[in-house]
Amino acid sequence: MTTYGYYPGCALHSSSREYDLSVRAISQALGVELREIDDWNCCGASPAHWSREELSLALCQRNINLARGEGLEVVVAPCAACYNRFRVALSTLRQDEEKRRQVEEALGQEAALEVRVIHLLELLHERIVKGEFVPERPLEGLKVACYYGCLLLRPPKAVAEDDPENPTKMEEVIRALGAEAIEWPQKTCCCGASAGVTEVSRAERLSGGIVSAAKRKGADLIVAACPLCQVNLEVRQGGLGMPVVYISQLVGLALGKGPKEVGLDLLLIDPMPTLRKRGVV
Repeated sequence: MTTYGYYPGCALHSSSREYDLSVRAISQALGVELREIDDWNCCGASPAHWSREELSLALCQRNINLARGEGLEVVVAPCAACYNRFRVALSTLRQDEEKRRQVEEALGQEAALEVRVIHLLELLHERIVKGEFVPERPLEGLKVACYYGCLLLRPPKAVAEDDPENPTKMEEVIRALGAEAIEWPQKTCCCGASAGVTEVSRAERLSGGIVSAAKRKGADLIVAACPLCQVNLEVRQGGLGMPVVYISQLVGLALGKGPKEVGLDLLLIDPMPTLRKRGVV
């Protein structure tokens, strides 16, 4: 059993509880112990870096320092927005001595820049694709549109662990579960989540276009790895009825977990009719 630090972030403790539930449900079966960082704080995604960079950097670095203090060398951040802010903060502080000095002064301690922050997708790829994973309940017959969005891939030098133009790791995980991953160019398009409050019509147009494209390609559902993208695609798809689930939920089903164990009953668009139709539940 390998121990990783676990940073759920604000969304997984509130509006996206099903993501947190499913991540915790699959961890032990994958040989992973997730240890939630004690006294973690909001990473500042997404408003902090727009208002004051030093604040954004310090918020992230405090969490990283807490992880180091608990003896954790690697931290898993399932939220793509949190992951993005952590990776950008580490990249910035490793390269800019003056900003590092300012953050260390604000925190009153040295910045722990040796700690690694990875996204859940990286962990799943390592354990499922590169490991000796055999699904207990293969998801055969299910057609899945893998959606990466922006934050897992951009800016590429700081965050990307895959080809930022044509990533494939999510598809590789989905195929290892026994499902079919469709090919579609919209997998890296922006869904407009950051404009979800200030420019609703734009977010609706972007999300609706992505979901429509997935339907045209014959997908049964969309799989996401970001709570902001998931809720945006689910709520602002214009009544298309396309389920949008988390990749951890599909992993849970393939591991033999029940739908409620991975929080499928907490989604706004019920995926159960589709999953029953395909015979995977």
